[in-house]
This record gives sequence, structure tokens and C-alpha cells, in this order.
Amino acid sequence: MKTMGFTKKIVLGWVLTLGFVFGVQANTAGPAWDKAPLKLDDNAALQNGAKLFVNYCLNCHSAAFQRFNRLTDIGLTPEQIKDNLLVNNGKIGETMKSAIDPQQAKAWFGVNPPDLTVIARSRAGAGGTGTDYLYSYMRGFYRDDTKPTGWNNHVFPNVAMPHVLWELQGQQVLNLEALAAHKGSVLGDLPGQAQPSQKGFETLVLEAISRFDPARTVYVESESKRIGQLRVPDAVFQGIQEGNWLRVQASMEQRVQFLLRDYDYFLSGPELEQQLERLKESCGGETVARWKGLAQAKDFSTLVAELLAQHYDRFYLRSMNKHAEGASHASFATDDLSDAGIAALAKEIASSVRWQSP
Repeated sequence: MKTMGFTKKIVLGWVLTLGFVFGVQANTAGPAWDKAPLKLDDNAALQNGAKLFVNYCLNCHSAAFQRFNRLTDIGLTPEQIKDNLLVNNGKIGETMKSAIDPQQAKAWFGVNPPDLTVIARSRAGAGGTGTDYLYSYMRGFYRDDTKPTGWNNHVFPNVAMPHVLWELQGQQVLNLEALAAHKGSVLGDLPGQAQPSQKGFETLVLEAISRFDPARTVYVESESKRIGQLRVPDAVFQGIQEGNWLRVQASMEQRVQFLLRDYDYFLSGPELEQQLERLKESCGGETVARWKGLAQAKDFSTLVAELLAQHYDRFYLRSMNKHAEGASHASFATDDLSDAGIAALAKEIASSVRWQSP
């Protein structure tokens, strides 16, 4: 298996705090609460919340003052409640009782998980509504290997509860290439799509970053200082360089197949030979002429493999060695860069990374 070094398109850097844009606001009561996005008129969202509560929360927590039949208030029929939310032949008129034995819960967690019926009302305070508290609490988990569950929480330090929704929460990704409307390489122009102005690009970056939770990891692809005609803001570029690095290895065959899919619009278009002309200075006229011949013959697999081996890997490895020399990194390997394979790889990375800290 050939490694990709720190080759672009797969490598992810980690922006540790993004402190150049925001920080965790704090007061004597701890971090400021985020404003919860209320959707009280959205029955679909409320029904999804009921499903998540039953599947993830009701195993340990009860809602002893809430009956299942009240879920008809959010548009569910009695049949839907019976078929999808009741377990162990429960009755629709029963209250929502936890499945866990209280003594076992106390033995496992050190405390019996509280009833959640009126938890939102009880947590309201100067920091915001109880809903704001719960929203911030559920978003406040971070990895902490010193805790029995492997998790801690910025809003509720040393909480005994694990982050039960971590697989549903997703990861925070800063996709600079999408914001720049360019894939970042010499062949990275997107068909029929102009890049934004430099000011417009920086505004898009700021808006994207402002939506992140600063208590959680942000993943960003390793980039050079320029993406097409646009310059990555200095603070963002510095944040990437100072972060932790992830190194992903894949076989040349898998990388070629991935790029054939990712650049399919370009390989079949008339612009390919024109763009290859731009590589004459770095790769030589004879090599570029050969690549043009491969393009004309539609031998795109050989063309992509040679571009990787003779151009991209060489230049990106040199760049990454310059910027990431001595940086700590975690390594991952995969032989599957299909959509499903990449999703599995992302899940492995997210579950393995232990860099989050308060």
C-alpha cells in the first residue's frame, strides 16, 4: 500500500480552538448557554424528538408525570404510539417509566438518573430558559479519558452521564473549498461556477465559523495558502497549522477511483487539456504532451495515477513537510474510498480522536 503522506483531498487538520473568531464565554456559573432553536409548531421535529427520547433517554431516565397518550398532542395517532414508542406490551395510558433498575443505576453511575418530566422548567435561570440549558448541555460533551464513561461536559462538569447522542450529533467541518467554489488544485475550477471575491470568501468563512460550537472539535482539510484565486485568511491558515493532524493512508488504486468519481465532470470536458498546459513549467513539456495523449485516448485511470505520482504527491508532500514538520498526528488507513467506506472511516476517526479538552 502506498501512503498519501499528507496528501490533499483526504487529509484533515484540526483547528484546536478557533480562538481568532470566538471563545467560550464564561461567567461564575460556567459557560454561557446557547439559545435553543425552538420549533414548537413543527410536528415532524417534535415527533422525531419523541422518538429520540424513547430510544436514547428512557432507558435510564423516566418522565413519570407524562403519559404516552399525550403524544397525540404533537400529531401522533394512538396506533403510531403503540407501534413505535411503547415497549414490553405497555399501555398507551401509562406514564413514561425508565427501563433501568434504580439500584443498578446508582451502582453504575453513582447516582440515580433524574426524572426528566419538568427538567427544563427546573433548569431555567439567569443563563436562559431551561430549554437553552438542555440544548447547551447536550452540545457540551467532550472526550475525557479520565472519566469512567470517557466523556465530560462543559456545562455540567464531571457529569456521570455519557454522551449518548454522539453518533447522531455529527462532526463540525469547515469546508474551505466549498466556500471558495474551487477544489484547490490546478485542475480545481468548478464548471460554470465563478469564485467569490476575496471579501465575499472571508465573509462566508466567518459565517461558517460563527455557527460552530467552540467546545467541540472542528475538522478542516489541509489547504495551501491559496484556493484557486483566493487567499485563506491568515488566522484560519495559522489555526490549521497549529492544530493536530490526521493522516489517512490509502492505496493508489483506491485514490485513483475516488478522483475519477470526484472529477468526473472535468475529465469528460474540453477544459482538461487546457488545464494540463499549466503544468508545463513544473512537469515539463514532454510529460504534459504524454498526459494530453492519455486524455485524448480517454485513459483517465493512467492519467490520474501519473498526475498523483509525478505532480500532486510530490508537491503536497513537500508543502506538508514544511508546514507540519514535527506536528503530532494520528494515522488511519483504509482500502475503501467509496461513499460508504469514507463514511465508515469518518466514524472511526470521530470515535478515536481524543484531542478534545476544556
